[in-house]
Amino acid sequence: MSSLAATQADGFYRPPEWKPEMGGVDKFQKSKGKNQWEQKGLIRFELPVDGWCEGCSRHISRGVRFNAKKLTVGNYYSTKIYEFRMCCPTCFHKFAIRTNPKEGDYDYTEGVRKKVKEYDPSSVGGVELMGEEERSRRRNDPMARLEQEREDKRRAEEKRDVVERMEELSDKLHRDDFGANRALRRRLRGEKKRDKEERKKRRGRGVFISNLPSLSHEEEELVDQVEFITKLDRRKNVRKQSIFSNPKKAEEKPNNKKKKRRKKKRRKKRRKSSRLSKEKTVITKKESHHHPLNSILDYESQSSSD
Repeated sequence: MSSLAATQADGFYRPPEWKPEMGGVDKFQKSKGKNQWEQKGLIRFELPVDGWCEGCSRHISRGVRFNAKKLTVGNYYSTKIYEFRMCCPTCFHKFAIRTNPKEGDYDYTEGVRKKVKEYDPSSVGGVELMGEEERSRRRNDPMARLEQEREDKRRAEEKRDVVERMEELSDKLHRDDFGANRALRRRLRGEKKRDKEERKKRRGRGVFISNLPSLSHEEEELVDQVEFITKLDRRKNVRKQSIFSNPKKAEEKPNNKKKKRRKKKRRKKRRKSSRLSKEKTVITKKESHHHPLNSILDYESQSSSD
């Protein structure tokens, strides 16, 4: 892109024949405008509410776009009232729509009929608006006013939980974390300052141990209810208790032990007696058994003595 084309694209180009006294550059160049609003006074308009065309009875949904001519037809105080003129896409029947600043709505003034949707506000959780007759009746009739107050209280009781949940959600969304942190830090700084002053006083008196904070009345009652058990108390409790869970078993167990001891003693005696009897039999066998050489030697010894 050349430098001249760049200046024209950015809108900084000024023809050499043009002078500020001649007016605007677009007027000097006899430009028709940059868009259809400047060229023909047309804008893109979306239908605000469903309606029917009076020419062909076609239903036109909300949000359908038209090339509409925008006109200023009056004022409501300082607010301008605009009129938008367009054609039906089927039969080319012309219709007009005006703004209504007083009601905050659009009026279908010509060639088109607005679709009126009626519904029960209570079905969607809304509040039904009262008319002028109902307001005047409640203003003059105290019983009607009393009934309305009771109904309002009943509705408030039903919606209390919803309101509380909404308040909690609002607190979460709009809570001031910075402010809460700031207040907490301020309190901690004050406590540190008081502790420092008390430490200085204790050092001046020669006391280097910090005192415990004073207890409230409820805390003192809780402290009085606490009972400390020493080792001696535990031993006493253990001695008082039975080592056996069942007293019958406690009576049976010593007898069983005595029986076992007696059995052990009997077994030992039997083993000892059997061992002694075996030794005696061995000795007798040795004495009874003689070798023939031994008998000859005995005979010779006896004869020599004779």
